[in-house]
Amino acid sequence: MQSTSNTIPTLSVILPSYNAIFFLENSITSILNQTFSDFELILIDNASSDGSDQLLRHFKDPRIRLIINESNIGYTRSLNKGLALARGRYVARMDADDFSLKTRFEKQIQFLESNPDYGIVGCSYHVIDAKGSLIGTQRMPKSDLEIRWKNLLLCPFCHPSVMIRKSILDTHQLTFDVTKEPAEDYDLWSKIIDHSLGYNLPEKLFHYRIHGNNESTLRAQEQERQIECISLQHIQHSFPSLLITPQMIHKLRPLLTFDQGQKKPLHPDMIRENLPLYLRLWKLFIKKYPKASKNKMIEEQTFKDLLILFHPSLRKTASIKVLLQLFFTFPRSFLSSAIHSFFQKNKRFSD
Repeated sequence: MQSTSNTIPTLSVILPSYNAIFFLENSITSILNQTFSDFELILIDNASSDGSDQLLRHFKDPRIRLIINESNIGYTRSLNKGLALARGRYVARMDADDFSLKTRFEKQIQFLESNPDYGIVGCSYHVIDAKGSLIGTQRMPKSDLEIRWKNLLLCPFCHPSVMIRKSILDTHQLTFDVTKEPAEDYDLWSKIIDHSLGYNLPEKLFHYRIHGNNESTLRAQEQERQIECISLQHIQHSFPSLLITPQMIHKLRPLLTFDQGQKKPLHPDMIRENLPLYLRLWKLFIKKYPKASKNKMIEEQTFKDLLILFHPSLRKTASIKVLLQLFFTFPRSFLSSAIHSFFQKNKRFSD
């Protein structure tokens, strides 16, 4: 382990790596060049075989604490090793193949310092390919209520973009659950927001890299299975009166993960059978969180997520009947502007 100052830093940054030599230097440099500098960078090499350990030893910054695992203990155990070593009031995550903009830590620290009721903050982000070329952007749910709604069925934070108040982890003895890999992050966020508020900065302060060796790519089916399990547990915990089964979660998630640009339209029968449960979930949510019914961002996004399901089935009788349920669920004052906005942004739907 590389020596470091005895001064307790404000922030601990955990960056595990395994055979990521092509991206590692860029990732580490983006951390060392942050405008907020009072941090320790805990680098954990998980017994790489590509020379990553030699690259890591090349960095001489006194803020670095270097740990070389003797054997591959796995990604999640390495994360928990980092949490155990972290000394800062806040813990930030970073992965070896991504990189952060210079002001990321400064802005996340400012937010947590100014909002003591919040235990976790992430951000929106750019998506890049293996060569670093921009291929997209992702807006994350911003407010606590938006995050809570999305968290019922989807992960509301980009894992390596988050910063966490360490006292939340320590007080409630929270760590990453190895048995929830490769959705250990979704599991932890679900537990953190049980004890504090969450937020995503709207600025894109992070670059998330997609390539063939991403965990989400290599273990996609296993990740989906774990997400469904975590979602079920979280919904049961949040709404004990709702009778919901693993099979229901399996059928519900496609309504939210459906991407018109990449997948075939969902069958009208699937929409007809599962939309009522989704709307039931929405009604329970606004009953538990009354302010959500007045949150236009949640309402508009939810309506649009559902409306997009019907293309190109809008003219089918079965879909029209189900579509009418939306009009009885959402306030009429909102519907007109939402529909107009939706079709203006998706003019090809009417072709």
